Amino acid sequence: HVGDELLGTFDRVVMGYLPTPFQFVSRALAFLKPSGGWVHFHYCSRNDEKFSLPRTAFAPHCAIARLDVRFVKHYAPHVDHYVADILVESTTKAAD
Repeated sequence: HVGDELLGTFDRVVMGYLPTPFQFVSRALAFLKPSGGWVHFHYCSRNDEKFSLPRTAFAPHCAIARLDVRFVKHYAPHVDHYVADILVESTTKAAD
């Protein structure tokens, strides 16, 4: 795969794909150092899902130490664009 030589080398990964980058979470985590790091995760959701969606996407793959969510802009009726900064403790689950 493209970029395989960079796996496990980064402290921070930026995921700016919209409307939802969920299918790329495992690959993004593979680029973090084994000790973890930050993932800057853009996504769209309803307001009542703004915290649960990033947790649902990341929890099966890694340990989340911190989750900060910010509103970016309105995307569509009843759907907003958010960004979550996720501090990953360890990427040991990311090898799936």
